[in-house]
Amino acid sequence: RGVLSAGVVAASGVAVPTEAATTVVSGVCSLGAGATVPATGASALYITVKKGAAADAASSLVRATPAPAIAAIRLTDVDFPLEFTVSSTDLFPDAGELSPGTPLTVA
Repeated sequence: RGVLSAGVVAASGVAVPTEAATTVVSGVCSLGAGATVPATGASALYITVKKGAAADAASSLVRATPAPAIAAIRLTDVDFPLEFTVSSTDLFPDAGELSPGTPLTVA
């Protein structure tokens, strides 16, 4: 089982195709002790982003209304530790606006 460690760098609104992509969140993903990665080409790592902090995510599960993901990326043939960046181009169309400092959960 992998352990994900990430920190919010900045938040921004949804980019339009003519604008340069901006960083929404970046971090480092590392494996826990004893974890292994399948052979090259046989695995993928998905990183999803949701609005709200971890406490918000836990309370939404209790209410059976988990927050929808606002962005996701798929990475293949990765080495750990892995530095990653989720940019404004990875945001889903219905993600809405993000203000600087918006708490995000990365999983």
